[in-house]
Amino acid sequence: MARRIARSAAAACLAAPLVVLLAAPAAAAPPDGGASSGTLLVKTQSDAWFSISSACTASPTGCLPAGAPAPPYPSKTLHIGVGAGQEESRTYLSLNLLNLPAGTALTGGTLHLPIADMEDGSRAPDTASLQACLVTESFKDDVEGSTDKPPAIDCKKAAAPAKLVAATATAPAQFAVDLAPFASAWTTGAAQQGIAIVPATDTAPSSAWHVALSAHDRVGSTVPAPTATVAYASGAADSDDSSFDSPDLETGAPADSGFGSGSASFAAPPLAPQPVSIPAAPAPVVQPVAVPQAAAVPQQIQPQAFVGTGRFAYPGVFLLPLVLIAAAGWLARAMTRELVTA
Repeated sequence: MARRIARSAAAACLAAPLVVLLAAPAAAAPPDGGASSGTLLVKTQSDAWFSISSACTASPTGCLPAGAPAPPYPSKTLHIGVGAGQEESRTYLSLNLLNLPAGTALTGGTLHLPIADMEDGSRAPDTASLQACLVTESFKDDVEGSTDKPPAIDCKKAAAPAKLVAATATAPAQFAVDLAPFASAWTTGAAQQGIAIVPATDTAPSSAWHVALSAHDRVGSTVPAPTATVAYASGAADSDDSSFDSPDLETGAPADSGFGSGSASFAAPPLAPQPVSIPAAPAPVVQPVAVPQAAAVPQQIQPQAFVGTGRFAYPGVFLLPLVLIAAAGWLARAMTRELVTA
């Protein structure tokens, strides 16, 4: 009887490590692939504004040097205006997306355009009708009132109306633009040259208004420069990452690693070394276990732990079989000896 009890205790001790091995991989399973999303406040990276007239837009080279007088507006301000229903000025902006988390892409957000004071040139801004359009050519930073032909825009590929938001106790009146159409265009192949703020197509022939903004590097003004609250998400899976690697991104510099190239460079490499160096280590330890049908189970489950973390969550568990076998032998011998002497 004593020997039967000792054998039962030893068998229970041997079975315990198998229960732990089966349960441990499930507890160590990674989260949902590391997917991330959120919002981030970003500033404008570059800006420029151009003086516009029918004579300038009709000419392939823009206005002649004497075609327009110097703009009577303060330095480091931006302008969008209409006179007698005709466009007089437009503004170009690009966003600084370098701080987006690696492996994520822009999915939407809101562009905020605080309206500068009358001293900066604003006239009847509450009657303005604005829209944002996709910029398809690069532009130089800090251009102020140039009469050159403005960079090309495409309001059919991506555009959004600018909606007037009333002032509050903590923020001036501003225009808000939905960035979802631009995020969609950029993730499907359009180069990120920027966003143009122009008069809307429904501008009445008798319209006369002017909207002034602060430039991104303006100092000493109580009116902040434009900013954007952008939404991002990881695994913009089937997007064409090559579009984000194109040069002249927003400023003519190499590709913006914070937006598109980050998705390309962080998508695959971290997983490559895992199946080579780590999964082979636990196999020799599990095979000596006395129950062969259960030993195959950890081989199927263990690789799941390496997808998320690169290593087994509880490496010390593989020492349990040896410790428990030794304990079971000692217990069996002790119990047998004790009953025989009695």
